Amino acid sequence: MAARNAKKRAKFAAPEPEPQADAIEKFVPNYGRQCEVGQAPCVTGMRDGKVVYDGTKCGVCTWGDPALADPGRW
Repeated sequence: MAARNAKKRAKFAAPEPEPQADAIEKFVPNYGRQCEVGQAPCVTGMRDGKVVYDGTKCGVCTWGDPALADPGRW
């Protein structure tokens, strides 16, 4: 019975975690990746020179503001 439940649980993917403001020092553009809607660059969060958030969305999709299409405004 446990195996059957494991199969059901495996079908559901966990949602992408939202970036935590206190864990991210700065947001940088990832020009090597396109957003789910085809826009580039995607948002990447950095802390101490390491990637702590590798998003799949562009600035507009991440924050919901068309003005944030420009990475210079992040």
